[in-house]
Amino acid sequence: MKLDRIAIADGPFLDAQDYELRKGYLLTPELALFFDDGRLILRYVQKFDGVGEHTNLYVSRELAESVRVAIDETESVSTVLRVAKRLQNMSAIDFLIDCVMHDPEAVDEFNVVR
Repeated sequence: MKLDRIAIADGPFLDAQDYELRKGYLLTPELALFFDDGRLILRYVQKFDGVGEHTNLYVSRELAESVRVAIDETESVSTVLRVAKRLQNMSAIDFLIDCVMHDPEAVDEFNVVR
């Protein structure tokens, strides 16, 4: 499996010029995977139709349109590839069971009742 490397502009945060640029991997034309403090995040993105060499620049859509799909303190590419392959082969119900119901850290993130 080969994933395209992209740059993701995240923000704005506190003001209109407050952005963070992240290295990521394009899973589908609208979904990207990237690491944030050891957590692998799946987020909706939109291609930036700018000029020049900005062919792999994407902008995050709503920050709430994201979900943690793995934890890897070393932030390895092998984790990205393993998770991407698994996500592409999962149904929505498999995702809910495997990634939400069996994840002890999902209680707060997904408001799971235990």
